[in-house]
Amino acid sequence: IDINSTVISPGIDLKIFSIKNNLPRRKDVILAIGRGLHLKNLQLTIEAWKKIMDQVEFWMFGIDPSIYYKLKSKYPDARIKYFVKPSDQEIVKLYNLATTFIQSSIHEGFCLPALEAMACGCPVITTNSDGNMDFCKDKINCLMVSKTDPNELSKKILYLLNNSKLQEKFRKEGLKTAKRYDWNIKIK
Repeated sequence: IDINSTVISPGIDLKIFSIKNNLPRRKDVILAIGRGLHLKNLQLTIEAWKKIMDQVEFWMFGIDPSIYYKLKSKYPDARIKYFVKPSDQEIVKLYNLATTFIQSSIHEGFCLPALEAMACGCPVITTNSDGNMDFCKDKINCLMVSKTDPNELSKKILYLLNNSKLQEKFRKEGLKTAKRYDWNIKIK
């Protein structure tokens, strides 16, 4: 059987996922999806955060606030927030307020949240989780880190937080990247 196929990656609605100029970007907030699923590798982000928790605020969103409660019970003075089941509009707000979005997955089919973050001007730090390599380019539109080294991740978080020029570069390149995945293009 001779089968021809075309791979069509997901698209995003750039009318929703976009920069909101009325939201002041914070200088010390790391944002991640708070899911305990092994493939999401949140533990890497948590271990990196522990090394720098006195210097950053850690925000997570998702459907499992027990992650927050466990961390808060161990580190009651830590600046942590968990946003439960946020709407797309609330997620857009988080992407616009956060200094960086961390995606530390072991594997992703595509990694739409990293692309959504880019569309909202939020610089991304990510692992090579396979599917995200369609659009994530190290030192061009994001920073890449090892899937197993929290020291490297914590250092790159601080490096990005303290480098406004690099943040601006990733914002510009991330917006260019996101435009290639606009629904209007993908539908055609």
